[in-house]
Amino acid sequence: MGCSLYAHDLQNNIYVLDCATGNVDLRFNLTAALQAIGVGTLLDIACHATTMYGIAGGNLVRINLRDASVVNIGVIGPFVNGLAVSSTGIIYASGGNAVYTLDPSTGAASFAVGLGGFSSSGDLAFDCFDNLYGTAIDTAAGDTLIRIDLNAAVATAVGPIGFSSVWGISFYCCALYGVAVDGSVMTINTANGFGTRIGNGGANFGGLATCCSNCGCGC
Repeated sequence: MGCSLYAHDLQNNIYVLDCATGNVDLRFNLTAALQAIGVGTLLDIACHATTMYGIAGGNLVRINLRDASVVNIGVIGPFVNGLAVSSTGIIYASGGNAVYTLDPSTGAASFAVGLGGFSSSGDLAFDCFDNLYGTAIDTAAGDTLIRIDLNAAVATAVGPIGFSSVWGISFYCCALYGVAVDGSVMTINTANGFGTRIGNGGANFGGLATCCSNCGCGC
């Protein structure tokens, strides 16, 4: 299939995640590379084919998975904590109650759609048909899965995930996976938002992304 599911933690470690068990395999740490270009902690990651992007210190960065080097593309502008790339290569980021597009050459953000009463919890993910999902903060129900219609410019609730601080989501093998800051690894039902625990990766996860050499989202 040529696809790998990557996760990162709040210490800038990049892992490959086993979606069957929730176990992780540490690949490298990006702290030195991020410090070398003057940006802070990694907040999220996303992939387009084999190219990995990240949010770090308010900047859009590009991460080389072969040698763990990092290039600073540029300052995003508004605070964002979620990142995803469509099948056509358009980079989207979420922060507060809005979704933005990011310029792949400069990192600059342009407003795309509002999230209404929702506020971004920490990630975005496109399915194989370029439907956009996100995690939103709900103080009563815990994190909630939302669906974002970019054409109609509206966000709707799918349902509570049942976990808090779900800061990473990604489609892999046509299923939606999530990771939380407490180490939880889960599948997420895109019909009702419900999360089912797979295991615990033992890391305080901050993001999740699927990188593929020959397919769009692991299908």
